[in-house]
Amino acid sequence: MTSLDVLIVILYVTFAVYVIYRARQSLLAQKAANRAKASAGLVIVKPEQKALDEALERQLGPIALQNAVKIKVNGGIAFEDTVELLSLTIDNQSTTYAVYVNWKESWLTNARSQSRSIARLTPNEGASQSTSMIPPERTLKESFTVMTSEGAQPLPETMVLHPMRQAGKKDPKSSVLLSLSVQLRAVSQYNQNHLLALSCPINFAIPNEEELQAWQSMMKRGSAKVG
Repeated sequence: MTSLDVLIVILYVTFAVYVIYRARQSLLAQKAANRAKASAGLVIVKPEQKALDEALERQLGPIALQNAVKIKVNGGIAFEDTVELLSLTIDNQSTTYAVYVNWKESWLTNARSQSRSIARLTPNEGASQSTSMIPPERTLKESFTVMTSEGAQPLPETMVLHPMRQAGKKDPKSSVLLSLSVQLRAVSQYNQNHLLALSCPINFAIPNEEELQAWQSMMKRGSAKVG
């Protein structure tokens, strides 16, 4: 093989590698564009439930009430303009204690250390910071949003979306820390109370491809049931 033949082979291989590289880059760019289009306006809410479960375990164990109370912060995917509130479910499995959630002493704090007290939403009162009570062997779901000096405010701009827009990243994210003040009161012994200070990080992000597909499948199943 002459030096010219070697040069031709090198040029051919180089050109082939370049074509494959550009095709791969184009495919990746198209996939990214399709994902961005499909997920436009969507926000996924990801509570770090394990952290909340561990906090409950640490504080309920020493008072012999382990697993008597379960609190779940609800997550999922929502449209940007509907992520106005969060929700949690409190399952009181105790037979002797009532559970109280003190909303005035509960907070959301974002990554910039901006804190807001929170208020639950009720059908009759609207936003209220009155304490929620869950009797023994009962379950309660509460939706809540943030409170400001001007009253209850939608969650997105004050705590979630603005930090995401300011992040300046390819895949913007933001997070808040939910701090809950919970009290257990024995129903037959009013002087027997236990105060729990609980926290749960909640992350917000654009859904990835797997999460997006799961959400689209769920929406299709919902549409089929309606039809």
